[in-house]
Amino acid sequence: MKGRPDGFLGALQLADSFFPSGAYVLSYGLEAAVEDGRVSDAAGLTAWLHAVIVGQVGPIDGVVVRAAWEASAVGAIDRLRSLDHWVEAGRLTREGRRASRRMGRRLLETGRRLLADEAPPSLDLYRAAVLSGEAPGHQPVAFGVVSAGMGLDRASAIAVVLYSAATSILGAGLRLLRVDHETTQAILFRLHPVLAATTRWCLDQSWQETWSACPEVEVCAMRHERASRHLFAT
Repeated sequence: MKGRPDGFLGALQLADSFFPSGAYVLSYGLEAAVEDGRVSDAAGLTAWLHAVIVGQVGPIDGVVVRAAWEASAVGAIDRLRSLDHWVEAGRLTREGRRASRRMGRRLLETGRRLLADEAPPSLDLYRAAVLSGEAPGHQPVAFGVVSAGMGLDRASAIAVVLYSAATSILGAGLRLLRVDHETTQAILFRLHPVLAATTRWCLDQSWQETWSACPEVEVCAMRHERASRHLFAT
């Protein structure tokens, strides 16, 4: 499946916070990290963001998005189901699994409505598997399917997922730390080479052999589950 000429516009739409994906409610453990004093300023926010992108979102979400894009392109529904269950096993926290499933189902419904008669058969088949309970419906799998249908190429789809995670974390930082919009924009701009390099890396990885190595983030996410009050879903 080749990207359509308007795939760039599709990438912009999917990456926009205006798109109803629910990503804006995720902090990727940052809320607990701030509460614990692990992150307290712009430098700490930058380090946290880099760790999440390189150690967690890239190796799991980015690689799975690419694999789901490829499976959707050839109508490999069994592979999509396998990817979905692999993500279920790889999400170590209950909050993370729940948020990913919720976002994935929301993305499938929105994507189905947007594409209407142009939706690829794989989207309807995978959506049916999710609705029947055969597949959990995790966000990176759903994103791979929907992004392929919207005409994004593989690299663009991966880049959007990485970018969306980065802006979610920076948005959380704006609410949790004493940083302003110009500071977070500067952090995001300096992260561009990391996002590009991680995108290229994800294009070459097998989803069966990928990994996640971000223990501090996982610990903070687990701490977040037990918090009595919080602003973010993760």
